[in-house]
Amino acid sequence: MDCAVRFDAPVDSPEHAELRDTAWMGGSLSEGMYLLGMLAGKNLFRQTSEQVVEDYVSELREYTKQHVSEQAAAIFCNSRIDWALIPYLRLAYHRNPDWPPMNVERKQREERAMEYLLFHLDATVDDLADHLGTTVKQVQRLTLVKEALQQIELSR
Repeated sequence: MDCAVRFDAPVDSPEHAELRDTAWMGGSLSEGMYLLGMLAGKNLFRQTSEQVVEDYVSELREYTKQHVSEQAAAIFCNSRIDWALIPYLRLAYHRNPDWPPMNVERKQREERAMEYLLFHLDATVDDLADHLGTTVKQVQRLTLVKEALQQIELSR
């Protein structure tokens, strides 16, 4: 059974659960397509293989513009850094009480950090540490956050 069929199955079905709980194994594109598809209400697994990345990034850009900001979409919605939005998408997914939780290890500090950064593009490492209730040193150890901060800096 392919991913498009599993995605279309009822959210509480074993078929859909298998996709939900294993999408991360396919990498950030597969997990992103699942999460964004659920959040946007669109089966992104129905795209042709030649267009998958371009269509996913385009959908991600639109979703980010609508739910975060145009500036965040411009910074993070490209095929070089789009993976950095996975923690934010995962957090948004888990906030929906109608969907079963994903059976995947969550890095909640990373999720909260990325959400904060997306909505506060001018945030510093000190701001993030305060928001997360941790130390600057701990924030600096989050590879994803370091790369996201670099991407924001490059966009200026």
